[in-house]
Amino acid sequence: ARGYAVFMSDNEASLPFGQRGEPRIRRHMGPLELAGQLAGVSALASQGWADTGRLGLWGWSGGGFNTLYSILHRPGTWRAAVAGAPVTDWRLYDSVWTERYLDTPESNPEGFRDSSPVHAAAALADELLLVHGSADDNVHPDHSTALVARLIDEGKPFDDALYPGQKHGFAPAASRHFYERM
Repeated sequence: ARGYAVFMSDNEASLPFGQRGEPRIRRHMGPLELAGQLAGVSALASQGWADTGRLGLWGWSGGGFNTLYSILHRPGTWRAAVAGAPVTDWRLYDSVWTERYLDTPESNPEGFRDSSPVHAAAALADELLLVHGSADDNVHPDHSTALVARLIDEGKPFDDALYPGQKHGFAPAASRHFYERM
């Protein structure tokens, strides 16, 4: 009704692929997920009606990480992106979950660095809206703060929105505000 198409895809590291996808992201998260996004772009391009010069990408939490990784490692593929509550530096996230895939920062420093969008901030070339709740107890707001600091250091323009008192999932009024802003 508004002239937009919504396309949703699950990459091979996502839940529907189960344990088959897990070994493929071992010690380095991001490339497999990006390949899935790029396959989605190709699928849209093959439709003929999709304007691939005006693609937007968005995700929340792990999807926020995926969004950031994608736009920072393939700049220009998407025109704009929205990353909500994203993991930006895996050293800051829950070690029980993270170390299941990346091992420890000491045993895999390259994997932690290369898998963390904060370390690729200099590549930002697309419009970005970064969103986080100030009371997020899953992906701590320090993730977005770390990325904001790096983007400022790199002189990269971006937009951000901090939602006071919101946790990892937003209350209805804040959620509505976010979707309208997006």
